[in-house]
Amino acid sequence: MTSIFLQPILLPSPAPTKNKVGRRLSKQSICLVCGDVARIINYGALCCQACKTFFRRNVSRNKSQIICRRDGNCEVTKHTRLGCTTCRLKKCFSIGMDPNLIRIADRRDSRINNIKQETMKQSSLPLQTLDLLKYDRSSLTSLQWTLLSNVIHAYDKFDPSSIITNTMKYLRNLPAELLFDASHTYNLFTTYYTTAQSFVASAPDYKILTINEQHSLLKRNLNGLFIFCAEIVCRDLRMLENPVWSNTLTYTLGSDMIKRKKILNSRLEQDTTLIKLMLIIIAFSSNCYMLDDRHNLFNDHLLLGTFRLFGSQNVFVEILWKYMIYRYGYRESVLRFTALIKQTLDLISLVVNMYKSDRLHQDFVDDTITLATSTIKLDECNSIPLWGKTPIL
Repeated sequence: MTSIFLQPILLPSPAPTKNKVGRRLSKQSICLVCGDVARIINYGALCCQACKTFFRRNVSRNKSQIICRRDGNCEVTKHTRLGCTTCRLKKCFSIGMDPNLIRIADRRDSRINNIKQETMKQSSLPLQTLDLLKYDRSSLTSLQWTLLSNVIHAYDKFDPSSIITNTMKYLRNLPAELLFDASHTYNLFTTYYTTAQSFVASAPDYKILTINEQHSLLKRNLNGLFIFCAEIVCRDLRMLENPVWSNTLTYTLGSDMIKRKKILNSRLEQDTTLIKLMLIIIAFSSNCYMLDDRHNLFNDHLLLGTFRLFGSQNVFVEILWKYMIYRYGYRESVLRFTALIKQTLDLISLVVNMYKSDRLHQDFVDDTITLATSTIKLDECNSIPLWGKTPIL
């Protein structure tokens, strides 16, 4: 299993300073807008040079000229930040960037004849400053911000989107009759299972479990993780709108199952940060699959030690809630959290129905989980945690 070290990502110290504009930080941090590398607080918030320039150029634009095509729910990352001006600008304001901190000289208007006089007048005044923490509604600690950021980095490390995109190009060139083959679907599912397993195995919380407990954890939760990974990629790549994937999946799973997938996919939480946090919460749940497996009851090595999972799970549930409060405020956070729980239960119900409805699919899932657990011992010495909780001394 390929793993890397990730440098912990910390927010700037909240110690007060005389000027929060352009202050260089001693440690490398992340841009609160797009997640790129950032070292300086610009216009009242920690952001990279690209987002600083973007904010300065777009803050005064006519709002009617910039419209989001996805109802204001675009995720802003360093890879997608050029995609939607509206959502990127909204994110800038949400983290506390203040247009009043932009120098008058950066907002010239050629239609004003006395711009030079105005600039000289303003340059003699002290530059207004903005305290980052004053507008930070979050109670997330620096450690919690680090964990949140590293969860996202860990998922992105194993994101299967590029692999699936290449597979799509391959299938597109096949004759139509060759698309009706269940092997294409199960190869796709194998990619999802590999992503889910690698994501969980990268956590030190997982590493402190015994080998047998790791086996039990994957048997309990790998299918729940699988369906979340599948739905994220399916939604982001618009796979069910692609005739190639739609026909292939329909052939294997049936039209009724695909209709249900489309409905659940359309309701999936737009903020993928919430889904990625939900993934790690599910990973350390006591059981998110809920199939009757009594014949293997005494082979479950977490049977009497389930409480060991709750310490890890509670840490990430708290981060999820605080992050939602930070982004959306209390009322909307309650609604989103409720919807997220409902989506989780619906997706788990879907994957259980997929398992129970088709013997071929049952055999595939059983073989996949057996293979996943059999590789644990082999990877034990080579795997390096990507992230995890820092021990509190």
